[in-house]
Amino acid sequence: MICVALYDDHTFVTDAMKQSLSVYDDIDIVGVGNTIDDVLSFIDSTNPDLLIADIFSDENRGTTLFTEAFKKNPNLKIIIFSSITNSFLIDSLYQMGISAIVNKNEGFERLYIEIIKVTKNIYSTKKMIQSLPSLTPREKEIVLLLCKGCASKEIALALGSSFNTVENQKNALLKKFNCSNSTELVAKLAQMGLISIL
Repeated sequence: MICVALYDDHTFVTDAMKQSLSVYDDIDIVGVGNTIDDVLSFIDSTNPDLLIADIFSDENRGTTLFTEAFKKNPNLKIIIFSSITNSFLIDSLYQMGISAIVNKNEGFERLYIEIIKVTKNIYSTKKMIQSLPSLTPREKEIVLLLCKGCASKEIALALGSSFNTVENQKNALLKKFNCSNSTELVAKLAQMGLISIL
């Protein structure tokens, strides 16, 4: 029996996943969560073999769930069930130790096939110690102001910093996320789920 935990911030998605996967005799749904904190709590209490989760959520916490889940259970297998298509993000998730990525458009039957592959160790995914880069509180303030179209002078004024300090912090962000300009940076951070530009 494969013990599976489910996460999506939309209840109708977790309900549909639970209903579709419960028909398989070798799957036992041991927890369903719609917040990251809920999921981390039942990973502690139920110790599932596998977590199925979307990477995008209204919580804007990026890959926090996966980093924390691996800390709690280094042997946990994780399948991303999402609509992601960004190759940088997909590569980064595999480097982080994600076992498989299934596009939501492929449906639950495809998801079940990946569950079987992952739990039978068909994929020899090696977990990396490193996690994806994250934003410090100050970096997030800068990025959110960039989202609003603010120039470095305006950001410096808003944050009570000098122009040179903001320029240095902005350049460090570009280097950290391997971006050539602020527009690319904002787009990449949104794709990673670290900020919301809506």
